Amino acid sequence: MSNSSFQKQLTKAFKNALVFLSFIFTGLNCSGHKISNSEFLNLDFKEFITISLNNNATNSWLYHQIFNLNNGSKYMVIQNPFPMNPNRLFLNSLEEKEKNIELIFDVEGPNGVGNVTDFYLHNFDSIFLVDRYSYLLSLVDSSGKVKLSYRLKKSEGNKPDEVSSLPFTLKGRDIRLADGSIYIPTVPDIDPYQNAYKNKNLIVKVDLSDGKIEYLLGYPTSFGNEFLGGPDHFLPSITAFRNPNEFLISYPTSDSVYFFDAKNDVLRKMFISKSDFVENIKSPNPQNWEYEDRTRHQLETPRHALVIFDQFREKIYRISLGGFDDESVDKIMKNSKVTPRKASLNVHDITGRLISTHVIDTRNYDPFDIIVLENGLYLGENSNKSENEKTFYKIAFD
Repeated sequence: MSNSSFQKQLTKAFKNALVFLSFIFTGLNCSGHKISNSEFLNLDFKEFITISLNNNATNSWLYHQIFNLNNGSKYMVIQNPFPMNPNRLFLNSLEEKEKNIELIFDVEGPNGVGNVTDFYLHNFDSIFLVDRYSYLLSLVDSSGKVKLSYRLKKSEGNKPDEVSSLPFTLKGRDIRLADGSIYIPTVPDIDPYQNAYKNKNLIVKVDLSDGKIEYLLGYPTSFGNEFLGGPDHFLPSITAFRNPNEFLISYPTSDSVYFFDAKNDVLRKMFISKSDFVENIKSPNPQNWEYEDRTRHQLETPRHALVIFDQFREKIYRISLGGFDDESVDKIMKNSKVTPRKASLNVHDITGRLISTHVIDTRNYDPFDIIVLENGLYLGENSNKSENEKTFYKIAFD
């Protein structure tokens, strides 16, 4: 297979399969994994938060942000996982079930922001909206007025180059505003395997004063010549840490959790966080990467899915997902129903010491829908529970 054909396959796999597979198959399961040194995650069913969804909002989303108003009120900000015209952000109160706010932004015109795929709400005067495939970042206010626009690509045009990256947030891949710059997780336009994982372009940093962009964050030196597969297995989880320019990084195929100093562009191993569900990861053949091959690999191969920092309790959590056995993969490929994917949650203190390991009941709860609040962690029900609302139950670690 030629390099150009390989690149086209990877681009197609990203645009057509990443969001769909990451979103839909989060809830699928494999069998045959042992559970050792783990206990099932307990929930306090007396402590819960229910949000009522706007009629224009879906009950599933790829990314959420917890937003605090000046008066202390807390909202979950979400966006539908498909294009809308006009663009909409939904702010759902975490304190009053029926209270929500809808913000509307034009796609075209003098205040057009394109097709919004990613967002960060700093306050109602500073809302950052991303049109991924146009490499466009817009700074707007809550009325929809565009205040500034930024280009998220160094070269002209929208054709991928060797270092360009598409902005891409997911749960566990957070946008951060710090010291006059905004940090946005990205996915390389060219599969990092083709550059032997040498490029640093997993985050794009934008200086908001002059629009200058800088690509940051690469792979550890342990990543070498092996093809990792689709984006689910080479895109890291990127979450804000203690100080403004610090991040925690979790690569899908590595047992290590890393610390990233964005100010000095330094990545270092922080601690090991293993899961019984993530073992025997096999490298696929990059020359045999048709639709069925990449879909089967994505389903069969376990991964470390995300890392979460709890600033209130100074703890670090890592979510890991098991792979599917052959029988389950065959059922999925035939659009047959299977039971949810197994998931584990590791709890570490701030030094990385393992405190406990838990298994999440993925038949009823979404391991990606964990929210960190001052009074505790909350785990969300699966989206099939209700179309009009979503409930989050407090996790009881004690």
